[in-house]
Amino acid sequence: MKKALKTALRYIIMILIPIVAAVAFTLIYGFCIGGEYYIWIRFALWAVVAALCLTVYKKTTKTNMGEVAVIIILTAVCIIGFSGVLYDRINESSVTLQDTYETEVIAV
Repeated sequence: MKKALKTALRYIIMILIPIVAAVAFTLIYGFCIGGEYYIWIRFALWAVVAALCLTVYKKTTKTNMGEVAVIIILTAVCIIGFSGVLYDRINESSVTLQDTYETEVIAV
């Protein structure tokens, strides 16, 4: 029972660390820099998540590196999709809609 609980805790930690890193990275970028969520930012997030996953998976699992690489790639891709959706939703929540516009004719 104790070993099963320890294994379950490891898997929960392996899932939570990339999610927390992606949310923190997305929020820090959104509040400090803002603007368009460019592809190079997503690549940087992928590199950070992959490095975190590699360190966590390598220490907690005894599987071969091929399986670990597939798990890391799938986790990083899912996290990048999640962070993109999170960034878009946060940006949409702060949008103010303009109902009317004023125009001024300067020259005829």
